[in-house]
Amino acid sequence: MTKPTLEQIDFYCQQKHPNVDAIAFFLHYESNGWMVGKVPMKNWRAAVALWDRMGFRFNGGNGHASKRDQDFAAAFERSREADREAEMLFKPATGSSTGIRQGIQANDRGVRGKQG
Repeated sequence: MTKPTLEQIDFYCQQKHPNVDAIAFFLHYESNGWMVGKVPMKNWRAAVALWDRMGFRFNGGNGHASKRDQDFAAAFERSREADREAEMLFKPATGSSTGIRQGIQANDRGVRGKQG
């Protein structure tokens, strides 16, 4: 089999199998040397048709694409919330350019004062 180009796969997918993500298909097989298991691929058009039939689309067809998007969105929001909390915790004191350092020094004095 002659290895297809991305353009050939994209054209074929647009014409015959519009549900298949041509880039995902190309990258998948390009990354594993155009092998199907341990055997070299014999017919890439048949493989595209199989991807279409089996539902291999944007994430390899494992059915977790929408869940992965939801998980990412939730993780991203948690990250943004943590960033906002960190900004509030480490915000310099009003009128001070070294608020964090002064806050730490004040806390150290308070801890030392209680110990002594």
